Amino acid sequence: MTVMIGIAVTSVRRLKRLLFIQASAVAIMSVIGCIFFRGMTRLEIGSGLYANANDFAIMIALNWPICLGFLLATRNPIKKALWAIGLVAMVWAVTLTYSRSGFMALVVAVCFSFWEFGVRGKRNYIIVAGLFIALLLLPVILPSHYGTRLMGIFDPSVDALDLGSHEARKQLLKESIKLTLEHPLFGVGPGNFASATQYWHVTHNTYTQLSSEAGIPALILFILILRQVFRNLRDIRKTERFRDDPEAQILTGALRASFAGYLLGAFFASYAYELFIYGLVAFTGVLYRACQNPPVEVKPKPQSVFTRVRT
Repeated sequence: MTVMIGIAVTSVRRLKRLLFIQASAVAIMSVIGCIFFRGMTRLEIGSGLYANANDFAIMIALNWPICLGFLLATRNPIKKALWAIGLVAMVWAVTLTYSRSGFMALVVAVCFSFWEFGVRGKRNYIIVAGLFIALLLLPVILPSHYGTRLMGIFDPSVDALDLGSHEARKQLLKESIKLTLEHPLFGVGPGNFASATQYWHVTHNTYTQLSSEAGIPALILFILILRQVFRNLRDIRKTERFRDDPEAQILTGALRASFAGYLLGAFFASYAYELFIYGLVAFTGVLYRACQNPPVEVKPKPQSVFTRVRT
């Protein structure tokens, strides 16, 4: 899929369309969750990534900067309002999932978004507006006992929803490191950690998931891929297209903030074989390639003979 995206998406315009579909889908699902499913113990919807509260929260964190980018890119006040509603709903949905890893990934993504669009992009009003909206809405939308849930990051004993999760994840981390040392070259096989340990749980850490199931070389390759992503985004800033094209600037900042959130979220969940991260990898490659060429100017169509005569 990553290769096909690189082949099929050949312009910033096409890349923007793909990101629009992805980001708007997550925003819409967040709105639906906040309206119709907020009474659940932890927000989960349907099947797939949305059926797991932690996965849903991570997806929201990765797409929040992209939605903010679309809000800044459009001049239509109605579209701006819709994106703003989506952004608020996405934050609310993350709190309804009660996902601690999703919350931390969202905080990183939001902070990087403010840095990319507010500080670097010289839009200080974004930071002011964001803080104002947070102070105004967070006390209203935060679910009950959410503060206790966040305190559980440091002291699991105060969190009633922890149910031994902290200790279990600590043990899974130890087991994944142990398997890595026992099978450093090829691991125990993709997807085989649960059966190899007889715990019947995943590692809850993308990096040790790769090292224990696919080997240390696979982990090194994965880290090199992530490193190349940030190098692509860094080199995009040096191009003439980036300096002259506001859309390229917004997409670059959004993808950078999205990946920053992923790097943290990957420490607390197993996403080694999930599609969305490799889709984002492909998006940065497409944007890098597109920015090597100046934007194509749309020339007016020549008038026909009949038009000239009529004129």
